[in-house]
Amino acid sequence: ALLHRKDIRIITHSAALIEAALHGAAEVLCIGGTLRKVSGAMTGAAALGVLELLRADWALIGASGLDPVEGCMTTELSEAEVKKMALARASRKVLLADFSKWQHASTVRFAAWNDFTDWITDRVPLREETKTLRAAGVEIHGAS
Repeated sequence: ALLHRKDIRIITHSAALIEAALHGAAEVLCIGGTLRKVSGAMTGAAALGVLELLRADWALIGASGLDPVEGCMTTELSEAEVKKMALARASRKVLLADFSKWQHASTVRFAAWNDFTDWITDRVPLREETKTLRAAGVEIHGAS
């Protein structure tokens, strides 16, 4: 839906989003970098250098694993650095991760829970499981 809006600019490091944007109305700024083929993400010094120059109202960030105490994780160091920079340059920081990632740690932690303002997921964990998130001020939004 966002790709069809003319009144927004999307900043991305995702090759899949860049391809989808060819059929949308939104302005898309591609940060460039080294293409990581396994994930389709642009990473590395070039990507970080561009992100450092930008500011965003919103950061929509995915994760490979979510630990109730440790926070949000991904599989690779260069992707973690891009995610960290995107979070640092945004006002509202939204985690987009389905429930299957919950309590499944991944290799590289890129954010603590207090680095996010919101988590949008398909199913909300039980209240007692999300004590750390609520203490950090994260609002949890279930899509179902």
